[in-house]
Amino acid sequence: MEFELDRVERLRSMGLDERAQAALRQALPIIEQNIDHAIEAGLRLNQSLPGCSKFYANLDMEAAKRVHRKHWIEEMLAGAISDDVLRHGVDIYETRERAGLDCRYFFTFFNTFLNTLIEDIAPFYRKKPQELVQVVTALNKAFLLELEMSASVFIASGKTFTQKTVKTYADEFERDVLQVVNAVATAADQMSAAATTASSSADQTNRQTAEVITITADTTDNARSVVNAAGELSASVREIGVQVAQSSDMSRLATQEAEKANSTVRGLADSSAKIGDVVKLISDIASQTNLLALNATIEAARAGEAGKGFAVVAGEVKNLANQTGKATDEIASQIGEVQSATRQAVEAIAGIAGRIGEINRISAAIAAAVEEQSAATAEIVRSIEVVSGGSERVSAVIGEVSAAAGDTGRAARDVSQSAGALSGQANTLRGVMQSFLQRLLAAT
Repeated sequence: MEFELDRVERLRSMGLDERAQAALRQALPIIEQNIDHAIEAGLRLNQSLPGCSKFYANLDMEAAKRVHRKHWIEEMLAGAISDDVLRHGVDIYETRERAGLDCRYFFTFFNTFLNTLIEDIAPFYRKKPQELVQVVTALNKAFLLELEMSASVFIASGKTFTQKTVKTYADEFERDVLQVVNAVATAADQMSAAATTASSSADQTNRQTAEVITITADTTDNARSVVNAAGELSASVREIGVQVAQSSDMSRLATQEAEKANSTVRGLADSSAKIGDVVKLISDIASQTNLLALNATIEAARAGEAGKGFAVVAGEVKNLANQTGKATDEIASQIGEVQSATRQAVEAIAGIAGRIGEINRISAAIAAAVEEQSAATAEIVRSIEVVSGGSERVSAVIGEVSAAAGDTGRAARDVSQSAGALSGQANTLRGVMQSFLQRLLAAT
């Protein structure tokens, strides 16, 4: 901050002439013995005040006492107050002011400091009352100079703060108001441009609504044609559904017949198997008969002449047994062929039944699809009827839109004129506000 020391003027105004400074130099040894107690008294008082508690909470008290002692013993009371002494005092109070210590607490400190110091040194001048008066008077002048310096620091700081505050507020006001004014001007320009665009859009809307009315009429006619075609499609779909249902019924009947044939053929296969068992039994009997005939022939040979007749009979039995065996073999072969054919028939009938079952499933799927198609066709018909009705309503609404577009065009032209006037007023306000701020800053 700017602060003029004016040492000579200050010393003269406080009466700190050479005589007063000589009295301080002479009393300095006594003052030096008692100054610590006086400094501590002033610091303790300020520390106890609520307004100083925050400042003194983090203050190094011993360092503060050393600063005050050095300033008073080596500078203010040494009897040689120079520009450097005053400058150092100003630095001390500027530091305290920046730290947030209020000016009034300097006065409470100096009051306690001075009174305590006078009380402590007075006993040394009990027999020298005149000299005590000179010392106390010089001390008062030195303390008044110190108070004047501290007050001047705060006054200068307050003036600087006021100037900075006014400048800050003025800058903020200018920034905020200019921002608003510029925003208004910009908005006016944008409004004018938007109004022009809206007017053009309204004209274009009028042209487009005429086209939409024509297209809507065509859409209505096309919708009616589609409704008729959809009705014919729905009838065709219903006919297909009837035919598919008949095919499905026939497939079910064929499946039932195939199952009956399959059951009959399986019965034939079972009978063939039983005949085979009987033929096998006959073949076994023929083999045993042939063996018995052979044994009878051997026994007849042993009997000689008496066994010839029996041998003839045994030979005939053997021949019959051989013929029976051949016949049974042939029958067994035929039965095997019948069984093979029966198995093939069973497999073929099963395949046919499977195919018919597949046809049944396909027919069912077709029937379901036809039913869905029928429902979808009906829904299409309803939707197109709705579209047809909607197209007619759209035609009516488009007429209203066309009328509204005309109103919009006229309103947009009015807005464009108002926006031009608003832009001019914003520029006028900008000039008036800047002139006001210049006068305000010049007055501080």
